[in-house]
Amino acid sequence: MGVGDRAIAEAARAYRGKKHVLEFVAERSGIAFYKPARTRRSTPSALSRTALSS
Repeated sequence: MGVGDRAIAEAARAYRGKKHVLEFVAERSGIAFYKPARTRRSTPSALSRTALSS
């Protein structure tokens, strides 16, 4: 693609990610569970949250 290794490395170092992409759900036995933020449909992570609360 014509992009040099230095440009790729600089972009990777500068990247700060997107805020609010994941939402903390719960922690059990030292394992943190997250779900995609701003979703309203049933997902495996949403289902695991239901299982953890019971």
